[in-house]
Amino acid sequence: MRVTLLVHILAGGLGLVAGAVALSAAKGARLHRQSGMLFVFRRETKTGFWMKNTKIPLSIAFIASDGLILETQDMEPLSEELHTPARAYRYALEVNQGWFERHGLGAGDRVEIPADAKGE
Repeated sequence: MRVTLLVHILAGGLGLVAGAVALSAAKGARLHRQSGMLFVFRRETKTGFWMKNTKIPLSIAFIASDGLILETQDMEPLSEELHTPARAYRYALEVNQGWFERHGLGAGDRVEIPADAKGE
């Protein structure tokens, strides 16, 4: 399945990781149901994510440079468990927990990253 996911989900506002975006989730602000936070790395990485100080449950998709969803994981509020994918990725998309499942998206699906969000 190929989906233009990021254009759709981020219609409520694109969160290219800036301190203000990450901080709003940490302080307990809610994500709009069709919004998310896109983390863009300069090169592929295996950097992990945790939920310390984040008060809302989130799901994360680890996405390769070509838009392939490598895997998704659910993350619980205030957890210090490190969420690390099995393979290196270029993008990570955090959304409200369960969003990927509700939309039938997971490993092996493709997303289109808007050109202005690629960080190139």
